[in-house]
Amino acid sequence: MKGLILCGGKGTRLRPYSYSQPKHLLPIANQPVIQYAIDKMKKAGIREIGIVVPPHFRPHFESVLGDGHVELSLNYIEQKEAKGLADAVRAARSFIQDDPFLLFLGDNFYDGELEGLVQRFYVEKPESLLVVSRVSNPQQFGVVQFEGNQIIRLVEKPQNPPSSFAIVGVYLFTSTIFSMIDRLTPSSRGEYELTDAIQHLIDREYKVTFMITNDWWKDTGQPKDLLSCNRRVLQQLHEQIYENQVNIESSSIEGPVVIGKDTQVIDSVIRGPVKIGNGVKIIRSYIGPYTSISNDVLIEESEIENSIVLDRAHIMNIPQRIDESIIGTEVIMQGVHILALCK
Repeated sequence: MKGLILCGGKGTRLRPYSYSQPKHLLPIANQPVIQYAIDKMKKAGIREIGIVVPPHFRPHFESVLGDGHVELSLNYIEQKEAKGLADAVRAARSFIQDDPFLLFLGDNFYDGELEGLVQRFYVEKPESLLVVSRVSNPQQFGVVQFEGNQIIRLVEKPQNPPSSFAIVGVYLFTSTIFSMIDRLTPSSRGEYELTDAIQHLIDREYKVTFMITNDWWKDTGQPKDLLSCNRRVLQQLHEQIYENQVNIESSSIEGPVVIGKDTQVIDSVIRGPVKIGNGVKIIRSYIGPYTSISNDVLIEESEIENSIVLDRAHIMNIPQRIDESIIGTEVIMQGVHILALCK
C-alpha cells in the first residue's frame, strides 16, 4: 500500500502566515502539520508516500521534508492548478499505478492510529473505506448516509444532514477510484470533487465502507484550530527533557518542558507543558502553558502563553501578556522600555 497526502489550496484562512509558506508546514509543537501524517503512515507500514503540492511551493516542501529517510520514500507530485481534491488525486495516478493507497488531507490533524484501518481494508476488501466521526455541526462537513456497513450517499455541507457523521479526511482506495474521477465534471465551485468520485463508486454498486472513530481530529485551516492542535500535542508531554548545551540561570521551570540544544533561559519562569526549540534565548520573561517556541527565537522582558512562536521571531519589552497568538517567522515585536530617572 502507498500513501498519498494532498497539500493543495491557498490557505486563505491562515493568512498572513500562509503567504510565504504552505499551511501544511506550519508547526504544531515545533513539528510541521504534515509530519504527523507522515509519521502515522510510516508506523502503519507504508514506505512510499506521494505528496501533491502546488509547483511554486514544491521547494518549501523539499527543503523541510527532504526525500524521506531510512525505509521511507517521499515523492513530490505537482498539481498545476487548484482544481479540487479529485484532480489532486488524479495528478498522482502515475505514482499510485495499480496499488491500493491511503489518502490523507495534508492540513488535517488526526490523533488516531492507522494500523487498524489498513488491516481492516485488507480484510473487508472494499473499493473505498472512509473514516467518519460523529459531529455536533454536520452542516459544516461532508456527511455520509449509510445502511449497515455500506455507505449509500455522501452530501457536502448539507442543510438537512442525513446523519451526524462527517468525513474526517482519511480515506483508503483501490485504483478503481481513478476511473471514477475520469467521469467527473466540475462542480458548481468549478472543482473536481472527491465526494462525487466516491458517489460514482456507490452508484455503480462498488463496496464503500466506513470506520467510525472516536479519536480527536481537527482541520487546521484557521489559527484557532492550529492553536487547538498545539495544545493537544503539548498535553501529551509528561517529563522535562533538556538537549545538549542548554544553559539555565536563575530560572524556575515547572511541569513537562522540552528545551532544545543551545538554548538559554535566564532570570525567567517557564510553566509547562511547553516545547522550546534550538538556539532560543529567553531573558527575564514568563513562558506559560501550551506554548511552543521554534528555533532561534528571542523573548526578552515579555510574557506569553497558549501560543505558537515561529522561527527567528523577536519579542521584546511587551507590556501585556501575549495569549492565544501565533507569532510569525522573523516577526519583531518591540515594546517601549521606559526608564525612570530619579534626581
